[in-house]
Amino acid sequence: MKSYLQSLAARLKVAAPELKTVELDCGQFEQEQPAVKFPAALVNLSATDVSHVKPNLMNCRATLTVTVADMRFSGVQRDPADAFGFADTVETLATSLNDWTDGRFSRLHLTAINQLQSNPGFVVYQLTFATSFGLAPSAEPEPTAEPEPEPTPDTQQPTPNT
Repeated sequence: MKSYLQSLAARLKVAAPELKTVELDCGQFEQEQPAVKFPAALVNLSATDVSHVKPNLMNCRATLTVTVADMRFSGVQRDPADAFGFADTVETLATSLNDWTDGRFSRLHLTAINQLQSNPGFVVYQLTFATSFGLAPSAEPEPTAEPEPEPTPDTQQPTPNT
């Protein structure tokens, strides 16, 4: 999933180059003074329904959330024409991610855009997408039997002198 999240982060940065932070959501926006540069986007991927298709293959329905925030401190003079400028960023992200795939997951489908309650001075929106993906074991096979012991001096076969 790491490579998918990295691919998603690259897509976000291309779609909205004004984003100064794009990273995994670890609750940064829940802090009084988040340690991110704004505007920022945080991503989270949750497998909401996992079914076992074969003994070594799982199909996962997933929810991807992109939480986007910007600072809007009261008392800061802003250009009145920019009063709703952050809405453009939210819309750009919603439209550029909807129906997007990097080939490893099914296409993203936008299911919700919600404004979240946040600390005073911040505006926060959460974009929610549905997708699905398959999970299989890594390419490295698991050992099926005990490995052969390494030869020790007392178990080595003598080598003929030539």
